[in-house]
Amino acid sequence: MARAICIDGTRGRGRYTETRGFPWVQARCHRIVATPERLMAATIGLAQRRFQRHVWLAAIALALLLIGMVLALRTMSTDRDTQERLRHALAITDGAFDAQHAATELQRHMALAAHLPTNADDSDGAAGLLRESLSELQQHAQHLQLLDLTPGEGDQVESVVQATRALSRLLGQPAIASNADVNRSSAGTATTAMPSVMTPETVVAPTPAATAVTAATITPVDSSARRLAAAAQVERIARALEALVDLQGDSHQRLAVTAAVANANVRLALIGVSGLAFALALVFALFAWRAAAASDRQLHELNEIANTDGLTGITNRRRLDEMLPVELARARRIGYSLTVAMLDIDHFKRFNDKRGHVAGDRLLQAAAQAWRQQMRPTDLLARYGGEEFTLVLPACSSEQAAQLIDRLRPLTPERQTFSAGVATWDGDDAPTLLLQRADVALLQAKRGGRNRTVISGFEPQGVLPLRAVTAA
Repeated sequence: MARAICIDGTRGRGRYTETRGFPWVQARCHRIVATPERLMAATIGLAQRRFQRHVWLAAIALALLLIGMVLALRTMSTDRDTQERLRHALAITDGAFDAQHAATELQRHMALAAHLPTNADDSDGAAGLLRESLSELQQHAQHLQLLDLTPGEGDQVESVVQATRALSRLLGQPAIASNADVNRSSAGTATTAMPSVMTPETVVAPTPAATAVTAATITPVDSSARRLAAAAQVERIARALEALVDLQGDSHQRLAVTAAVANANVRLALIGVSGLAFALALVFALFAWRAAAASDRQLHELNEIANTDGLTGITNRRRLDEMLPVELARARRIGYSLTVAMLDIDHFKRFNDKRGHVAGDRLLQAAAQAWRQQMRPTDLLARYGGEEFTLVLPACSSEQAAQLIDRLRPLTPERQTFSAGVATWDGDDAPTLLLQRADVALLQAKRGGRNRTVISGFEPQGVLPLRAVTAA
C-alpha cells in the first residue's frame, strides 16, 4: 500500500490511499493520494464488479445445466423411440419365424400326405396334420397383416397371404378372410363376419364353415400337377418370409447404427458440457481465490489506515491505546520493567507561525522517521496528538529511557528541541495512570525550561520563600 501525505494547509490531517487504480491527483498534494472515503468507494466498486462476474458465472453454469438436461431428455426420447421400433421389429420377426415354422411343417405334412391312399376319414392322420398346419400358417399370415408395416414389408406379407389362399384352394382348405374381407360383410351367405378391428394379439379363428370341414374335404395330393403347384406356393411363401426376415434384419441394423450414433453424440456432448463445467469451476475457483486475496489485502490496508497516523506514518493514538495494555500484560507475565516517555517539541506553535503549517507538518514527519530509526524493533513510537509523541519501551528502566531520549535530541530536524517526561510502570498502575504520570513529568520539564527530561518521581521540588519573623 503506497502512503501519501496531503499538504492541504491543515496540520495532522494527512490522508492515506492505495495508488493503484486511483486516477485523481489533488493539486496541493505532492503525491497521489485519496481519502478513506474514496478508498471505500473504490472497494465498493470492486465488490460490484466481482458480483457481476459471479452472476455471469452463475448464468453460464445454469445454461450448462439446462444443456445437460436437454441432452438427457433427448437421449431418453431417442431411447424410447428406439426401443419402440425394436419391439415392433421383433414382433414382425417373431411372426415371420412362426410363419416359416408353420410353412416348414406344412411342407413336411404335404410330403407325408402325398404317399397316402385316398381316405375319406383320415382326420387323425397326415391329412389332419396337413389341415392344422395350413390353418396355423393362415393365422400367422393374418397376424402379420394386422401389424404396422412399411410398404416393402406389406408387399411381402401380402405375397404370403395370396400364396396361402392359393395353397388353400389347391388343398381344398377354406381360406381365412383377409383384412379387406373382414371389413366387408358378405350378404347372401350364411358365414358370420369376423370382427373388423383386430389387434396383433388377437388369435384369428376359422369361420364356422371352415371349422366344419371334415377330413373328407381334404383332397390328398395325388396328382403331380397339384403337388408341384402346392410346392411352388410353399416356396413362394418361404421366399416372402425370408425377404421379410431380411428386411427386419436390415431394420435392426439401421436401428443399432442410429442408436450407436445417437449415444456417441450424446456422450461427446456430455463430455463437452462436463469439460465446460470443469473449466467454469476452475474459473470460479480462481475468481474466489483472487477475491479472497483482495479482501485480505484490503482488510490489511484498512487496518493500517485505522492504526497509522496519517501525517507521520507511525502508530496513532488509537493503536497506542490498544497496544499499551498488551505490553503491560506481557511485562507482568515475563517480569521485566516497562517505561513510557512523552515527548513534546518545544515552541512548535511559534515554528508554525513563522515557517507555515507545511513546514510544521514536514518537521513532524521528519522527526518521527528519524526517531524511529534509532529505536529497537520491540519499541513503540506513537503520535499522541499534535506535536506530542509517546514512547513505549519494554525491558527498559527510567535511566535507560533517559539515555535513549538524549540520543534522539540531535536527530530532531530544523535544530528544534523537545521536552520529555518519563514514567516506569510499578506493576500496579493502569495504562491511563501510567500515561498520566509521564504527562505530569513532561509538564514539569516544560515548566523547568524545556529541552530537558524529567523522570516521574524525581521531579524537582520548588523552594518556598522564607518570611522573616520580627520579634514583638
